[in-house]
Amino acid sequence: VKREYPQVEPKIIKEPLLRLPLQHFCNVTKLKSGDLLDIHMLRTVTTQEQLGEAAPEGIHRDAVEYVGIFCVNRHSITEGQTHLYAY
Repeated sequence: VKREYPQVEPKIIKEPLLRLPLQHFCNVTKLKSGDLLDIHMLRTVTTQEQLGEAAPEGIHRDAVEYVGIFCVNRHSITEGQTHLYAY
């Protein structure tokens, strides 16, 4: 499934709430200035009746070497699960 996302606005990248975890991710993975960093900003809404699906195509493999998952601004969360599979 080909999904396309709009480019993240520069003002959002400069926000400390996003910039600090991204900087840590780059340090841990040893990414350098100029390396491509693909960001997918997803909002997943779920209820007791409906499971929230961040990846509607199900388990799949993206053509990337490293994956980071960051949760920002959670509200009224009682529980949840995210799965990351190694191939």
